[in-house]
Amino acid sequence: MTASEKYIYSLRLGIDPHYWDQTKMDELKQLTHEAKLDDINLIINSEELNVGHVTKKQVEPWLAITRRFMEDLKDEPVTISMNPWTNLLYSDRGRHLTEDFKFRTMVDYQGVKATAVACPADPKFVEYIAEIYGMYASVQPSHIWLDDDFRHFNHKPLTFGCFCEGHMAIFNQKLGDNLSREAFVARVFQEGAPTKERRVFLEQVALEMNQIAKAIAQAVHEISPETRVGLMSSQPEYHALEGRDWHALFEKLSIEHPATSRPHLPSYNEIPGLKYIREFNRNVRPVADMLRADARMLPELENYMYSMYAKSNKFTQLQLETTLLVGAKGILFNFYDMMGNGVVQSYNHQKILAESKQLLDYSAQKPIKRHELKGVKVLYSPRTVYTRHGGEQESLEEMFPREFEWSALLSTFGINSTLWDIEQKEQLNSEVVAISDQLLRNLSDEAIIALFEHNQVLLDGTSVAILFERQLAYLIKAKNYEWLVPQTGQHTHEEWNGSEAIEGVFKARMTVMQQIGHLASVEYESEVECLTSLYNENREAFGTGMAQVAGQFFVLPIRYHLKYAWDGKYINYKEKIIKRFLAQSKVAYLIDMPVVQFQQDEQRLYFTNFSLDDFEEIRLCLPEEQHLEQVPVTLISRDGQHQVTLKKQVDHFVLPYKLKAYETIILERQ
Repeated sequence: MTASEKYIYSLRLGIDPHYWDQTKMDELKQLTHEAKLDDINLIINSEELNVGHVTKKQVEPWLAITRRFMEDLKDEPVTISMNPWTNLLYSDRGRHLTEDFKFRTMVDYQGVKATAVACPADPKFVEYIAEIYGMYASVQPSHIWLDDDFRHFNHKPLTFGCFCEGHMAIFNQKLGDNLSREAFVARVFQEGAPTKERRVFLEQVALEMNQIAKAIAQAVHEISPETRVGLMSSQPEYHALEGRDWHALFEKLSIEHPATSRPHLPSYNEIPGLKYIREFNRNVRPVADMLRADARMLPELENYMYSMYAKSNKFTQLQLETTLLVGAKGILFNFYDMMGNGVVQSYNHQKILAESKQLLDYSAQKPIKRHELKGVKVLYSPRTVYTRHGGEQESLEEMFPREFEWSALLSTFGINSTLWDIEQKEQLNSEVVAISDQLLRNLSDEAIIALFEHNQVLLDGTSVAILFERQLAYLIKAKNYEWLVPQTGQHTHEEWNGSEAIEGVFKARMTVMQQIGHLASVEYESEVECLTSLYNENREAFGTGMAQVAGQFFVLPIRYHLKYAWDGKYINYKEKIIKRFLAQSKVAYLIDMPVVQFQQDEQRLYFTNFSLDDFEEIRLCLPEEQHLEQVPVTLISRDGQHQVTLKKQVDHFVLPYKLKAYETIILERQ
């Protein structure tokens, strides 16, 4: 197997160039073989050892220790990469710029000024950081990774920047105005329609980050053209708020190589798998979808604070194996601290890495077609921040796009779904699509009409409100609506109106009071099926809950909650009601397998059990194979490959395979 065909295990290793000995090197060599490592990624100037922005003199020991690793490991089956831990600088940490550094520092939107975090628009900083990366390239590492302080947000004590005097001069020059920082920020985040100030801000910050990326990549390429420059990233909604153009940014970084990306895997500490599945679909899958099809992804798996008290190995293995669901070519993992203690064998990560390697190598050779997945198309736009309306609180949080909640909900319900970038892809026909938050503001009236006329549509309450605003409510046969606010003495629960039982319960009730946002109570035309009705504790009616016209649209009338998101919707009753709507579509889904994610492309079916419960068999509805009595497949798991058969039972298929807790398997059609 060639290096390009295997799944790359890259160990991010925090070292101290003055505190590394032969014992530590021997322990690393042992781990290399036991864990089947492919790359040692040396973290430069990291965490507790971080001195802030480094001078040329301070870089020299790091170059020396990197050369030592290359020499000592030259006979091992690994490459050596470098991960400079700071670019703009994560946070001040009490530091102040010395006379060695002549560039400006960042100022956030509230006027807080950094003492050390750099302003990304300062040409002197761009010149400095490119020169330092040129020094890193001099040792010719396999990869150089920019850490994810390459961003405008979360540079403590700052929240979001940069609005320094230099930036304000740029903004005002583009606006032909003389606004203060306070006035400019107010217009960027003001309630209602987007402003020219917001557009100028987004365009400028995207431009300057692209310029830094280009300068770094060129400095590296001139000295070591074979070295790949990779970028680490954070939550997609934050990057949207800094105007990130993912394609343009990676074009600047990549030069002659495919884009190399490290999406972060949410949860540096262990959380329940039934929560992690939501974060995986809100964060990891969106970043993957925003990258070009040929991009090389090596997500980050971090177990902070680096011991078995941060995460169990079972949960770590879940995170490791689910990277195949986005077509990852490898992984960067932090299992040990960044202070130079080296490898800790007793954590036993080598065991799970060895167990999973065969499955992951298969996925690297035959990756999931992440841009060609079947199922419900969850619509989003990377440019939503350009079009969305500011909220009543005129806050930073209200500007974040929240278009991935359907992806999280449907995936948790075992419903096959994929993401669909409306900026990059053609018009949809005869599909089931899902829209939420302010996605519709990216579309013209004509495009919205075509969406509803040619597809089945799942939509939320905010989408309903925008249809009324655009005078398009007739598309869902609605006459009027009002927002109902929870815990105001009004609605407390919704009740199922159907005659059949849901989960064996007649007239099933669901909360609309706890951990939930505003609800849009809509008055519909008579042909709309009102699935649930809203009541208070005295059984007084307060309006309509979920509604549908079979084969046309389904309304989940919720508004995003800044704290609880859509958490109030994760319940078996809702799952069964949504699948009832999908039953006449071509969308495939699992049956009675809560918190198991199912994805499907033309060749393969993917299953991940994010729960702690085992399932004695796999049961799924496959509408496109409904005419068959059985479907022969190859099952690929940690244990190897086996020939098995999906067998028809009445209206669904069954595979007699025990899907264990936190397990991922693949079925490949024969």
